[in-house]
Amino acid sequence: MDNAEHLLEKAWRARRARHLEAAHAALDKAIVMSRSAGNEAILAKALLQQAQVERDRGRPNSAVPLYEEAVRLFRVLGDPLALASAVRHLGDTHSERGDFDEAMPCYDEALAIYRAVDDPPGLALANALRPMALLHEAQGANDIALPLWREAFSLYNAAGVDAGVEECGVHLTALASPHSPSQ
Repeated sequence: MDNAEHLLEKAWRARRARHLEAAHAALDKAIVMSRSAGNEAILAKALLQQAQVERDRGRPNSAVPLYEEAVRLFRVLGDPLALASAVRHLGDTHSERGDFDEAMPCYDEALAIYRAVDDPPGLALANALRPMALLHEAQGANDIALPLWREAFSLYNAAGVDAGVEECGVHLTALASPHSPSQ
């Protein structure tokens, strides 16, 4: 394992322990090392992790260019699942910033990538459906949100993710209410 990969693991452990400054520093080093070595696969992973650390630090504006570069690299590398995940996280970041017009195309693309892959990971697909459903629901497009919530519910249930099942259930119940807009 080269040093940049070791730094990625170190940063992941630091982030899990909520030592965000240590994670940030390790990822900065990994980014520099992987750029110098021309290792685009490690660079893409490091950028993705650094973007998440920036979001954890409450800095979504700093995360956007990191995600955008990671997305460009994953497109070149030809890893559809990593690309779908990066695009979805970019969409989440746009949503956090209130840039819903920027978020929706990201969610559309991530979902299209997952649907084009043979046997996509159910939890990843559910995690792509959830923010898209939230955004449609927030915009009053409940007729579009409802089937997304149903599919996410099924996938979270199959994966045994109780929090996801519960959240989907809450939204499904609210959308089934006769007082729900767009019904």
